[in-house]
Amino acid sequence: MLNKLKKALKAGFKKLASWAYRRVLKRRGSRILSETGSDYLFTVVVPIYNVEPYLEETLDSIVGQTVGFRDNIQLVLVNDGSPDDSGAICRRYLERYPENVVYVEQENAGVGAACNAGLALARGAFVNFMGADDKWS
Repeated sequence: MLNKLKKALKAGFKKLASWAYRRVLKRRGSRILSETGSDYLFTVVVPIYNVEPYLEETLDSIVGQTVGFRDNIQLVLVNDGSPDDSGAICRRYLERYPENVVYVEQENAGVGAACNAGLALARGAFVNFMGADDKWS
């Protein structure tokens, strides 16, 4: 099934491939969740410091993933003492997606400490760290 999916993607059948991928993910994902005891398939930890101009685009790219944000992705936002208005953006996403978003504020301790704080809150079977000025397509 995965080989057919790869061929469909190469041939440009993105809609069909996306549907097939979600079907495979749903079947395998539920097995992974039961085996690991995780609440989500993926956790994305985003350490945040002084990234207000980019943050909303980054978060929208995570929410817009075809894997299904509400069912499969936990988003952990760690504000590392950012002096800009990044916190307000994070609170908006927390309000919009209360089941999926975890928001933490801490004194500035560096990106490593922010990642570790986010990792401690991860409830996904797989964890990804994403820069707050990056975006997924």
